[in-house]
Order: sequence, then structure tokens, then C-alpha cells
Amino acid sequence: GVQFDHLLENSGDLMFGYRVMAMQQSGDISQNGKALSDYALINNACDGHPCYVRPTHMTMRMHMLDIMYAPTDWLTLMLMPQFVDMSMDMRLLNESPRTGGMDSIGMAITHAQHSHTSSGLGDTELHGLVSLFKRENAELHMGLGVSAPTADVGLKMRPMMGIDMGFLEYGMQLGSGTWDFKPSLTLTGKNTILNAPITWGAQVSATQRLENGNASGYALGDIIQSTLWGSYALNRSLSVSVRGLYTDQDSIKGSFNNTHIAIGAGDYTQN
Repeated sequence: GVQFDHLLENSGDLMFGYRVMAMQQSGDISQNGKALSDYALINNACDGHPCYVRPTHMTMRMHMLDIMYAPTDWLTLMLMPQFVDMSMDMRLLNESPRTGGMDSIGMAITHAQHSHTSSGLGDTELHGLVSLFKRENAELHMGLGVSAPTADVGLKMRPMMGIDMGFLEYGMQLGSGTWDFKPSLTLTGKNTILNAPITWGAQVSATQRLENGNASGYALGDIIQSTLWGSYALNRSLSVSVRGLYTDQDSIKGSFNNTHIAIGAGDYTQN
């Protein structure tokens, strides 16, 4: 699951990779580590406005091509186009102030209770990995990259009864929609314990939004992430690994610049 973890070995090397990442989310909505009841969401989660629905399940699948080329033995260039596919299920909050209706809010509440999806080309990333030092059992390299806003961040719900339903929630858009700077620093190593190879690594990475807003009026928050991992080879064909990950992400800046019918916590940027 770690990106930018290695350089190619030799000048002139070329590598093609295909990566599939899948994520499923369900369960409670939390604030400061505590699960929130429907009553708490209705009263607190929607910035003083009524809350009507909450997500119950979300699935995201990302398909990514890794195209790597080494013009020298200390530099590897990467091109990473992506395809994203997402779906979300929601339910009506208990004691919701409304359950439907023929106006835009009522239509949005009804629409949200049916599974909705989004899919398409994601953002495209370009990176350069530079070797800083390399020893027999350890190496350190730096990554400098940008993410190009090739994803659609203007996806909208289907109109119902001639009513404009506006944008899908922020989490269902396909990318950031902004140019992003993505640096990283990675240390990896290998040792032998009981005649079996142990590999390990540590990485710090970040995402900085280079624009204050995308074509739909907002910018996702900056991200800083750190991770540690280790892997043990059971035999020539099988290894086991463990990895820890810490992520800090800022709030969304700005908001949708056109029709967006807010009916749940995910429609408000402070969440």
C-alpha cells in the first residue's frame, strides 16, 4: 500500500505496474473519537441547518497505472493515471425533521436514500524520485511530484421532476480539482534474521494544494502523512507485513459555487 517506496535499479530501466486499491467504510459517524447519535447529528452536524440523512456505507475502488522510467541510476520518473469508482448508501435519520416532499430539499432527501455512484478518470500524478544515499542495507530517497486536476469535480445528481438537484457531496467527487504539490521522503532497509530477510521502511509525505479553489469553488485540505512498515519472508513465495499510518488533513476551503442542496453532515465543509 506504500507509494513511491523504491527507485528503479539501473539507468534505462522501464517498469509498468497496475495497482488496485479498495476501501469500504461503514458504521458510526464520530466526533473526537466518540460515536454520534442521530439526535446529535440533527442538532449539531449541519451548521445550524436541519440534518436529514446520514451515510451507512461507502465503497471506493481506485485503479492506477504505475509507469516508471530511470534516465539515470539516481533518478526515477513516474506517471500515474487513475480511474476512480465510488458508491454510497444513506438512510433517513431517526426523528428527521422531514422525510421527503416535492420541493428541492424533499427531492434530495428521497434521492439520497437510493444508492448513488460516481466514476471516471481521477487526477493524474507525475513524480520524480531522487536517490540521496544508498548502502548495502539501507537507502534514502526524496520524491517531488505534482497532481494534475484531470478528475471531474463537478458531478451532479440527476434532475428530478425538472428540479436541479445540484452537486453530489464533496466526498463523491473524483479528485481534488486543483494542482497539488506532493513531496515525500522515504527510508528503506533490509536485514537477515534467522536466515530470513526482513525489510523495513519509513516515509513522510505531504499534499499541498497550490490553488485556493477548483472549478467548482472549493479546495480540499492539505495533508501530511507518516508511515512505518516491516515485512518478513516466510519462504520464497510468501511474506507477511505490518504497517502503521498517521494522517492529518485540514478542512475544505471554500464551498460549491453553484446549486448544492445540503441535507447531511457530509455537505458541510467543517465536517
